[in-house]
Amino acid sequence: MEPDSMFETLENYGITNKEEYISQAFARNIGLLTLKEQKKLSHAKIAIPGMGGVGGIHLITMARTGVGKFHIADFDVYEPVNINRQFGARVPDFGRPKIEVMKEQALSINPYLEISLFKDGINESNMDRFLDGVEVVIDGLDFFKFDIRRLLFNKAAEKGIYVITAGPMGFSSAMLVFSPDGMGFDEYFNIRDGLKDKDKYLSFAIGLSPKPTHIRYMNLKKVDLESKAGPSLNIACQICSGMAATESLKIILKKGTIKPVPYYVQYDPYLQKLRKGRLFMGNKNPLQIIKMFIIKNILEKNKKFMPPKIDIPPIPENFNNGIPEDILKYIITVGIWAPSADNCQPWKFVWDGNVLSLLKDPEKCGFFYDVNQESTYLTFGALMENISIAASHFGLKTQIELFPAGYDSDIIIDLKFVVERIREDPLFSCVLSRCVNREPYAKKEIDQKIFTALKELVAQTSEAELIWIDNAKDKKILQKIVFDADRVLFEEERLHNGLFQWLNLSKGHKKDGMNLDVLGLNYIQQLIFPLMSDWKKMQFMNKFGASRMAALNSVRLLKSSPAYGLIAIKKRKPETYVAGGRIMERFWIKANSLGLSLQPMAGFVFLLNHLAADGAHQFRSDHQQWIQTFQNSLNQIKGINKGLHYLMFFRMGTCDKNSRRTQRESPLLSITK
Repeated sequence: MEPDSMFETLENYGITNKEEYISQAFARNIGLLTLKEQKKLSHAKIAIPGMGGVGGIHLITMARTGVGKFHIADFDVYEPVNINRQFGARVPDFGRPKIEVMKEQALSINPYLEISLFKDGINESNMDRFLDGVEVVIDGLDFFKFDIRRLLFNKAAEKGIYVITAGPMGFSSAMLVFSPDGMGFDEYFNIRDGLKDKDKYLSFAIGLSPKPTHIRYMNLKKVDLESKAGPSLNIACQICSGMAATESLKIILKKGTIKPVPYYVQYDPYLQKLRKGRLFMGNKNPLQIIKMFIIKNILEKNKKFMPPKIDIPPIPENFNNGIPEDILKYIITVGIWAPSADNCQPWKFVWDGNVLSLLKDPEKCGFFYDVNQESTYLTFGALMENISIAASHFGLKTQIELFPAGYDSDIIIDLKFVVERIREDPLFSCVLSRCVNREPYAKKEIDQKIFTALKELVAQTSEAELIWIDNAKDKKILQKIVFDADRVLFEEERLHNGLFQWLNLSKGHKKDGMNLDVLGLNYIQQLIFPLMSDWKKMQFMNKFGASRMAALNSVRLLKSSPAYGLIAIKKRKPETYVAGGRIMERFWIKANSLGLSLQPMAGFVFLLNHLAADGAHQFRSDHQQWIQTFQNSLNQIKGINKGLHYLMFFRMGTCDKNSRRTQRESPLLSITK
């Protein structure tokens, strides 16, 4: 509603000026505030930098309390990712500047407000203007805007202005008050020149919450200081606003007791806990130093579980000069986080300024497990899907030509990027989060709607089919198949050697193949596994049941999982394997985005592919008989039709614990333009 319309509405209620509005709009404040105090608030000026998670609701809370003047700053726009916690985030306002939306929201509460906008945010050049005439600053800056926060707090102290910072921590709010004549920002948080960014963030976090309640329930694996990411709830943001607003009133009205740092307070309604106290020496306190050391080590270990960090280039206004090299490299880098057999990464890239060619690396494909190079084709489909998803962020559509030089050529795919300003793929934000989880899953049943949604996703292509295995009898059949298949893998020399071909058993970490710590092995298994890499030792150990024990571990993981699935194709040719790889990758990303964990279990799929290709004659006669029974057993399972060729068998479920991730080599890109 425009201001004139709002004033017309007020006139209908007999309100013709600011004083009349204040007397009616804030009448219910009286009794907790006096008329004199309410009038004083109407002339008070508060500065709020940041209109995001807490900043926007700070503005609304103070406007509804009766504060009459504001300086607000923000340079960002609303996006879908803001919905869960930011007051002004609504679908109609996506793409609009936060500062404009929040000004409208505040004026719709009190049309008489005086609001000064700082549309470029705050910086050193406008800080004095931002703080001019201000009585209190309520910190609404993003957690990771450390340097500008430091400048703000120190400049406010110079000008004799209080600063309040309240941060959402899990379900709780932790709050500090900085007095101009008390401990300063640098002194309390123990900030020195030369600190690394992640140390600054951690210093701010542990100083804000010296006795954290939220650590008991927050998943620290979702906290990534380097990527500037962490979980946050609207619930906590609202608590922040109530606490900060109360302190602001006390300061403006000189009412009640103010306890500036080193005093702290944190309230957690989830645990029904109140933590408050005095942090002697601030972060220089020996306990804080120890805490900093411990948390740094935890977060460092968690990095191995986090998605890769890849900076996204800005989207250009046009592509008149072709695809910028930084965008091309970004798209390819996202692409190579596709899965490949044993993380062998069998790809190379050539760019001529118009066509991006995706080539197989002959040294990394065609091995024993890569039957007719079908595993390679599957991998290139997944690679292509990642590339298409990444390209969509820049409005680029991919035109694809498969096997442009025939099947004998190393070129699997030629693609062109077409500027069509298409919408960003809905899976873009989670493409890099796709991963294997080799941990046991919770047995909690999965919502039937999720099964339906994932099946519909696979059904979008006519080339592939998704089969859910959802009853106990069929699951037992598959457990038996997986058990026998895994025994074969450890009892056949060629299979055994192929299994360990891409496994890195040394202590150093490689960026291709499988490092030992990504396999989900316990301490004892990690000691035994290197011994198993030697075939003669493996033969000896098999006499005492080693292959059975390895197979039982796979069955144990299956039994922990509420869902099994098979993705299959109807025609066994290179093009359908590529198409199947695309839908497999899309399915996997979607499942992960829904909070589900997934692990392919490829043993029997590979053996059936060998059976179809060459009859599995190179295996022992008893193993040949086992493999031949696999298909007969599968045909007993509901929903499995004869004639299907299997791409992936997987187990799926929910899991709080993540496996460590494999790494990637830098892509081999040749630019020939």
